[in-house]
Amino acid sequence: VRARVTCINGLSAHAGQDELIDWLSKLKWTPSEIFIVHGEKAGAQGLQQKIKQVYGWNAGIPVMNQEVCISGEFKMI
Repeated sequence: VRARVTCINGLSAHAGQDELIDWLSKLKWTPSEIFIVHGEKAGAQGLQQKIKQVYGWNAGIPVMNQEVCISGEFKMI
């Protein structure tokens, strides 16, 4: 077998900011709050700002052991 081993240190199967912003546009309701719970702090903060800029929606970055109460009410767009 002829093979070459290569290490790729920056590969991710997750959607990027542009893909996530586009995905949010397909929601049929306005979320009262969005929680960004994945990614590095700087990336999460960038996504938080972009969501506010594009949609005017609240987006929070929870901290360890933070508790929130989520209601079951939805506002249609």
